[in-house]
Amino acid sequence: MRKHKILHIIPTLAFGGAEKICIDLAGQQAKDNEVCICTLRERANSWRVLPNNGIKELTVANSRGRIFCYWNVFKLLAKERPDIVHGHVGGIIYTLLFGIFNLFRRKRIVFVYTFHTLPDKDLTPFHQKILKRQIKYLGVVPVAISAEIKERICDTYGLKPEKVRLVTNGVPLPVTTDDFANVQSMVNSLKLTANTVTYIHVARISAVKNQLLLVNAFNEILRGGADAVLIIIGEVQDQAIFNEIRNLIKDGRIHLLGVKSNVNDFMKCADFLCFTSLYEGLPLAMIEGFANGLVILSTPFSGVGRIITNEQNGLIATGFNTEQYIEIIKKSMELHDDVYNTMSTNAQRTYENLYTLDICVNNYLQIYEGRNLYNMD
Repeated sequence: MRKHKILHIIPTLAFGGAEKICIDLAGQQAKDNEVCICTLRERANSWRVLPNNGIKELTVANSRGRIFCYWNVFKLLAKERPDIVHGHVGGIIYTLLFGIFNLFRRKRIVFVYTFHTLPDKDLTPFHQKILKRQIKYLGVVPVAISAEIKERICDTYGLKPEKVRLVTNGVPLPVTTDDFANVQSMVNSLKLTANTVTYIHVARISAVKNQLLLVNAFNEILRGGADAVLIIIGEVQDQAIFNEIRNLIKDGRIHLLGVKSNVNDFMKCADFLCFTSLYEGLPLAMIEGFANGLVILSTPFSGVGRIITNEQNGLIATGFNTEQYIEIIKKSMELHDDVYNTMSTNAQRTYENLYTLDICVNNYLQIYEGRNLYNMD
């Protein structure tokens, strides 16, 4: 394999799914390539720390405003001379000036942009216009992380399906940290009995993640005498929603733990992973749940049926109201051990067949090297 110089460009390295996949992807690529991650803002204490695996961290932050990032990115690309520039979360927009210059270079950079969410949620209308021209005139290759997102990209940007590549997210094989024994002890201390069913939810606290539905459903379940606990992990993006959630919690068996860097430790201690989102791309936490053999409970957000096979590796509610979510919680608690074990095995196989990090890295390599991915649908 030819060694490449790859530069990922992303606004921040905060605790989000797109940021994590960017770091995981870069880390795996760094084994065989020279890899940089460039952020558009100065590093904050709350950001993820890059692993010590050879990734070079750069920034083009400018105190005079984001508009100056266009020129800073131009200078950075002229200096670093990467073979591939891979944008995430709008980062590709700031390559516009160099993209024009790139047309006149003998050795052209390959520009790739991954949509980590639905296109209408990804960029402002103004930035969508810029990206549309970058795709049409400057050769930016758009990549969708799910079939649902690919369809929406085609509609939003007026593209033919063969112009949009499809590469599903991948995560590393989950491993526990040195803190696992402490996490296991803590989770066990939350249980009322040896038979307590443990549910976990991993997402930022925000309107789209719809945690109010989750807490209302579990309040009802617990009032009915269910032997269960719910652990909620994630940063607070919307303080008003967080305050409302905290006020709704009436039972000591719903626990808000905030941001955790060792999410896999908690997943290893859980039985089910819960999603109540109004919309999603391809949630990284869902893939991590599959990798850990967790049976997933989810609202019927658009495209979820392409990820979860109902009653095979998870349970999908029939709608978005509390009663409909309560139905799948009750169903999960009534699963016989042999049925649960089969669903857990199916979840792990889903990960192994579709969502490993190696699969993801190899598929991006094909795009970087110009090989055809049109048959991935």
